[in-house]
Amino acid sequence: ASNTYDAKLVQAVKAFQEQNGLKANGIVDRETLRLLNIPVKERINQIIINMERWRWLPKSFEADYLLVNIPEFRLKVVQDSQEVMTMRVIVGKELNNTPIFSDKMEYVVISPYWNVPQSILKEEIAPKLINNVSYLDRLEMEVIDRKGNLVDPYSVDWTLAGEKDFPYIVRRRPGPKNDLGEVKFIFPNVDNIYLHDTPNDELFSQTKRGFSHGCVRVEEPIQLAEYLL
Repeated sequence: ASNTYDAKLVQAVKAFQEQNGLKANGIVDRETLRLLNIPVKERINQIIINMERWRWLPKSFEADYLLVNIPEFRLKVVQDSQEVMTMRVIVGKELNNTPIFSDKMEYVVISPYWNVPQSILKEEIAPKLINNVSYLDRLEMEVIDRKGNLVDPYSVDWTLAGEKDFPYIVRRRPGPKNDLGEVKFIFPNVDNIYLHDTPNDELFSQTKRGFSHGCVRVEEPIQLAEYLL
């Protein structure tokens, strides 16, 4: 009824921003305005899509479980059906979405190696190794065969890296530069998705945290590991 942007309206805008994953500052910026103007028909389609996604989830949960809410960028720890811990997470970026599934967490790895995915090896690392194999040392990486034996990187044909029959694994050694940080949480699955620490803590301050290649980076990995163990 009023043209005044009063305190009550500011609070309403903040609530809308928080609900839609935006920075809740009460300022009607370009992205807030775009979301405010989404037609009702489009919102109905979103509901239909999410009802289909809902069917992919388990019909019920056990009393104790972890839930990663991908669009909310949050992990919740539930014990005896009560939330006991929550933290921010980083999930897959648009081209490497974190898939929706459920599985049983089986073990925790301290000071893990990071096995470079074949797609990253082929597209990002191998082209540089073809001309300069010593690049591996700068990345604090090493090469092993399928049995876990160390391999001389100078003996590898890097033009074949990333192919299905490539017989080697490139991995980053444990340490402060390791992409998995100090700990990873494993629940074996066909998508090779897991929870892990990260050395890039500054990314947790972002409102939208879709930066990974699919795995889920957790904000408080040591706290989570202590709870689970």
